[in-house]
Amino acid sequence: MRRVAAALLATVVVAVVPVHAQNVDIDERIKSISTLGKSDPEYRLGAGDLIEIGVFGVDGFRHTIRISASGIVKLPLIDPIMVAGLTPAELEQRLTTMLGDDVINDPQVSVFVKEYRSQSVYVLGAVNASRAIEYREGMTVMEAILEAGGFTRFADQNDIVIRRKDDDKDITIEVKAKKLLKNGDLTQNVLLKAGDYIVVSESLF
Repeated sequence: MRRVAAALLATVVVAVVPVHAQNVDIDERIKSISTLGKSDPEYRLGAGDLIEIGVFGVDGFRHTIRISASGIVKLPLIDPIMVAGLTPAELEQRLTTMLGDDVINDPQVSVFVKEYRSQSVYVLGAVNASRAIEYREGMTVMEAILEAGGFTRFADQNDIVIRRKDDDKDITIEVKAKKLLKNGDLTQNVLLKAGDYIVVSESLF
């Protein structure tokens, strides 16, 4: 694993090249770095997400369902259930309780998110295509910037801010991409949460 990480980090050494060529080269580095984020176990389900629900050892109880606009899913044998706002793990626990009530003996429920449709992240500022991007589990700030077309030639890669709401609190996370791209500082490749705003500032020079 260390050898693989070292090989990946070796791709982030910055050469002195013209501005346009450097920007293209940086975008290629972002591609190699963007997959290094960890998954987000706190993802909250929402309308439009496609989920797969199964019970171990019960072949007849495996369903792939898209969460309705009202945040509800309907399954055989139990009442409709409000799933919007739950994590997959919380939904597993709730279904275990519901199915265990005289429906399935000692059910072992699994919930897998196949498509994330309910929430987005937003990339603004000195990128080539400011836009909303569909949130996916494990998405990092560098991956989002790449999907927004990469940095413009005027981007200040040491002045990137992630704005986030967490339990109604406003949180600001500063990102210095040059530390990541030049020095391989993976702490700068911040794992995103749905609803994050990423703002890339323009350089004053």
